[in-house]
Amino acid sequence: MKIHFVGIGGIGISGLAKFLLKKGHEISGSDIKSTYITKELESMGMQITIPHSKDAITTQDIVIYSAAIKNTNEEIVEAKAKGVKTLSRKEA
Repeated sequence: MKIHFVGIGGIGISGLAKFLLKKGHEISGSDIKSTYITKELESMGMQITIPHSKDAITTQDIVIYSAAIKNTNEEIVEAKAKGVKTLSRKEA
């Protein structure tokens, strides 16, 4: 399964991304800026987009977003327009 995380640099959501990567899922994500967390995730093989961009939403099956992300985020809007399932971190 292809899973994209919006706000992947957060400590909670990055942990979920690592867990799902180890379970064999293809993980991508985005954040507003590059940090040591996003660099670590990239080194693990995740495709990270900095800053957020609707172009990051391609062929994902699910988009999971951080509590800090608003419904107006361009990636959330794009995912919904493409019919991609969106979940909050809490829901995931």
